[in-house]
Amino acid sequence: MLAERIRQIVAEQHEVPISSLGTNTNFFKDLDDSLDLAEIIMTCEEEFAISIPDTEAFDIQTIGDLISCVQRHITVPSNVWPPPPIY
Repeated sequence: MLAERIRQIVAEQHEVPISSLGTNTNFFKDLDDSLDLAEIIMTCEEEFAISIPDTEAFDIQTIGDLISCVQRHITVPSNVWPPPPIY
């Protein structure tokens, strides 16, 4: 699912177990690295073929915020991942 893939991206970027990450995990307080957040956002944009405006990116504080933001911009239902190929 979408949320699981985003948690996996964050876990890989921060080299932490995915089990330690929840929707309330805060990028600034718990993971302590705002530069990695920019990279995570770019990875999500590539992975899900979306574009997150800077104005929305500045509001992302938690993994849950990121999941919600991606869901707003994605064009396939969140329970269908990976999306079917477009021909």
